[in-house]
Amino acid sequence: MTLDDYYNKLTGLFDELSRLKPPHSCSCGKCTCGVVARYENDREAERLHQFFVGIDDDLYGVVCSNLLSRLPMPSLDEAYNTFLQDENSKSIAHKKDEPDSFHAFAISSDRPLSSRGGRSGGRENQGVPETTHYPLPLLAVVMGPHLK
Repeated sequence: MTLDDYYNKLTGLFDELSRLKPPHSCSCGKCTCGVVARYENDREAERLHQFFVGIDDDLYGVVCSNLLSRLPMPSLDEAYNTFLQDENSKSIAHKKDEPDSFHAFAISSDRPLSSRGGRSGGRENQGVPETTHYPLPLLAVVMGPHLK
């Protein structure tokens, strides 16, 4: 399940729960202690913790720890947006890690490279055997005569 699907499903359940069990309110209208606000804060914190329960720790463990250590606690929407930002940054970083596709082109020839520079013959090179050049492995270059 994607992060979007999980968030939408969970908030739908929270909305349904709020409809079935509305928040408490002061019936006398004279309450100054703020019990309703405290109840709503507790309810929001509970929703945030329920959201964290379903989050994959392997993918979002660091984000969860950072959000839980914040004071005041973020709202569920703020936490969701933080997870989305993390997911987007990971997908961008993943795209940068993918190697670009490239094509290698090679020219094949039946003749090896020679010391004559491509000339078919010449007076200055007569009697000198043609030297064929092939790239040496790196180990042969480094080890030189010690390589057997």
